[in-house]
Amino acid sequence: MEHQQFTVEGTKSVLELLDSDFEVEFIICSEDHPEPSTSVPVHLVSTRDMKELSALTTPPGLMAVVKLPNWYLSPSAPSEADVNKGILVLDGVRDPGNLGTLIRTAEWFGFKRILADSDTVDCFNPKVVQASMGSVFRMEVLYHSLETFSGIEAPWYGLDLGGSSLFEQTTTRGYFVVGNESHGLRSAVRERITEYLHIPGGGNAESLNAAMSGAILLSELFRKGMTA
Repeated sequence: MEHQQFTVEGTKSVLELLDSDFEVEFIICSEDHPEPSTSVPVHLVSTRDMKELSALTTPPGLMAVVKLPNWYLSPSAPSEADVNKGILVLDGVRDPGNLGTLIRTAEWFGFKRILADSDTVDCFNPKVVQASMGSVFRMEVLYHSLETFSGIEAPWYGLDLGGSSLFEQTTTRGYFVVGNESHGLRSAVRERITEYLHIPGGGNAESLNAAMSGAILLSELFRKGMTA
């Protein structure tokens, strides 16, 4: 992203974008797609050209070019309020669909920010934007190296099959870490962990994926916060 811009594709995503605080540079619309009603400059292109421009297998016919927000270019540490509520931390989550789902789920439960290691997939990857269903325009994903991260002092909790029950853990305050889809938490991040937690289940599945684990975690943090 050397030009400090990213693209958003699809009618729903572009309309969500236009209703957000993001600065839209211009919109590209294919000749077979209805032109949006907006004060943002719109450039009409052929269907063939749109296929060349699109990052998706089936181009939706509408694309926006957007400036990267300041919180992404100069990420701050999570606030005291974020940490007290419990903040989701992602250690190398690489799948765009997983990250998009986690962003959408975090917004559903009222969270404002996610802390992510610098090798987590980019939140403005086109597939992440699609999977988030517009939530990426209302959430902040703060990228830091978790090895060197220094923020508000609080416990670090890591999701791990060998940990104690997430449902019996009583506090929401802290950093709650979900690891990589294949390898879990890296050793450098494990050095920061205060306590390991696992999600109890009664079936025979080997594990949950990152998006599902994070969604259950966020739901539980929300529930505990409501009953505190």
